[in-house]
Amino acid sequence: MFQSNALSLDMAPPIKSVLRFFITATIFGMVAGVFITLFSNKILDFSSIEALILTHTLTLGILASFMLGALFQMLPVLCGVSIKAPIDTSLRINYFLIFGTIFLLIGFYNSSAINYFLAAFFLTLSLIGATFIMLIKLFKIKHSSSSKGITISLISLFFLVVLGLLMLYVRSGNDLSLNYLDIKTLHLSYGLFGWITLLIISVSFQVIEMFYVTKPYNKKYANYVTIIIFALITLSFFLSFLIYVAILIQAIHFALTIYKLKNKKRPINDVSVWFWYFGSANFLIFSIFALSINFFNINIYFLAIFFSYFALSIIFGMAYKIVPFLSWFHLNSQGYINAPMMHEFISAKFAKYNLYIFLISFIFALLSYFLDYAFTIFGILFFISFLLLFISIYNSLEKYNFTLKNGKKFTFPSNL
Repeated sequence: MFQSNALSLDMAPPIKSVLRFFITATIFGMVAGVFITLFSNKILDFSSIEALILTHTLTLGILASFMLGALFQMLPVLCGVSIKAPIDTSLRINYFLIFGTIFLLIGFYNSSAINYFLAAFFLTLSLIGATFIMLIKLFKIKHSSSSKGITISLISLFFLVVLGLLMLYVRSGNDLSLNYLDIKTLHLSYGLFGWITLLIISVSFQVIEMFYVTKPYNKKYANYVTIIIFALITLSFFLSFLIYVAILIQAIHFALTIYKLKNKKRPINDVSVWFWYFGSANFLIFSIFALSINFFNINIYFLAIFFSYFALSIIFGMAYKIVPFLSWFHLNSQGYINAPMMHEFISAKFAKYNLYIFLISFIFALLSYFLDYAFTIFGILFFISFLLLFISIYNSLEKYNFTLKNGKKFTFPSNL
C-alpha cells in the first residue's frame, strides 16, 4: 500500500463518485449568479425570501455538494475508511441533495407546505443519510487529527440538519415550544462554524502540508482544537458569547495557515495557493467584523460576503488541486503509460483567469452594498467564475475518459 503523510491512496474511490458532486456544485454556482443578478439589492435584507433562497443555494447547492464530494474522496484517503458501493451510494446522495435543495428553494418562494415536506424528505435522505454512513465508519477507526475533526464536522452537520428540519416544521405552519430565534442562531452556528469551517480546518491538517510542502501543524493543537471549537459552539446555546471565542480560535488557525503557506519549503505558487491565501484572509476579516459587531455598526451583509468568499475560495483552491490529482492518479493506478500529467488536465493559464474573475467578483460584491448596479456585474462575474470551474472539471473528466478509451496500458512481457 502506497502511503504518504498517512494517506491511503490505494483506497481512493472511483473518480465518478467525487466529480459528480463537484459538477453539481458548479451548476448551482451558476444558478446563484443568476439569482444575484435577478434579486439585486433585495438580498441586502437578510429576512427577505430572496436572501433566504440565495443563502441556501450557496450552502446546500454549492458548499454541501463540494464538501460531500470531497468527503467521498477524503474518508478513504485521509482516514482509511472505505464506503461500500461508492458509485451507487454517491449517486443516490447526490440526487437526493439536488431534489431536496430544489424543493427547499421553491418552498421558500411560494411558502408551500408540500414543498417543505419534500425538501425535508430528500434532504434527510441525503444529508442525514450521508452523515450516518460516514459516521458509522469513522466511529470504528483509530483517529488522526484530520479524521477526528472530520467526525466532529459531520456531527455538526447532523445537528445542523435536525435544527433546519425543526425550522421547516415551523415555516409549514406548525407550533413549536422551543424559541424559533434560538434554533435559528444555533442552526447558523453549527452550519458556519461547525460543519463548514471545522471541515476545512480538519482537511487543512493534511493537505496544507502535503500539497504545499509546509511544516506540519502542532500535534497537540491539531488533536484538540476541533473538539474545543465544537464544545464552544454547543455551549453557546447557553452562553452566547462563547461563539465569539470559537470564531477567534478559528481565526488564529487561518492566520497560522497563512504563515505556513508563506514559509512553505518549496516555491509553489500555483492558483490553488492563492485561493487558500485569499480564503484564509477573508476569514480573518470576517472574524474581525464578527467580534466587533457588538461595538460598531457593521452591516451583516459584509459578514456574509467575507464568510462566503472564505468558504468558496478554499473550495476553488481544493478543486484545482483535487481534480487533476484524481484524474492523474486513477489513470496511473490502472497502468496507463500515456496518461496526461497533472498540469495537463487543467490549464494553469485558464485557472488563473478563473482566479482573477473570482477576485473581481468579490470587489463588486462589496461595491454592491453602495451601488445597486454593481449587483448585476457581481452576479455575472459570479456566474462566470463557476462556469470556468465547470469547464475545468468537465475538460479534466473528458481527458480522463479519452485516456480510458484510447490510452495504452503497461503490460508485463508474456515470457516472465
